[in-house]
Amino acid sequence: MSVRFIDPTTAAIRTEWEIIQSLPHVCFGALGSNPPDVFEPHGYRPIVESSPPELGGFVAEQDGVEDVGGEWRTRWRLVPAPVPRSVTRLQALAALDGAQLLDDIEAWVAQPDTPRIVRLAWQNAQSFERDSPTLRYIATVFALTDEQLDRLFVAAHRIEV
Repeated sequence: MSVRFIDPTTAAIRTEWEIIQSLPHVCFGALGSNPPDVFEPHGYRPIVESSPPELGGFVAEQDGVEDVGGEWRTRWRLVPAPVPRSVTRLQALAALDGAQLLDDIEAWVAQPDTPRIVRLAWQNAQSFERDSPTLRYIATVFALTDEQLDRLFVAAHRIEV
């Protein structure tokens, strides 16, 4: 990622290329070879790119820049993570295990009074669809809310296998 710069007087954010183009009378080095402070005499301060915060169930989006003790930094805002419509079987099982639900669900599925179609789906599904009737049925049996299911799907989707 290239360095970005801010003009604190106008809050305009520019790339190195944009600054060089806007100052044709000034001689700069080749694109990418200029140290960030070379643009400060022209009113531009480098923006220190910070890592986005991580919080389960949320994703960070860039939300401008802010002056932190004289240093310009990326500002982040947390928004709810999108809920995937589908996850792999392994992702689902791992997320359920992490939520300490897997053993209870597997024990319930093994019960003789569990509907056969639910047992077949649980044992053979290669993926789990967020809105499938079987999944909704299991969620109802275990009193899982839509919000809890969404969080499980987000957690499952983050698992790389």
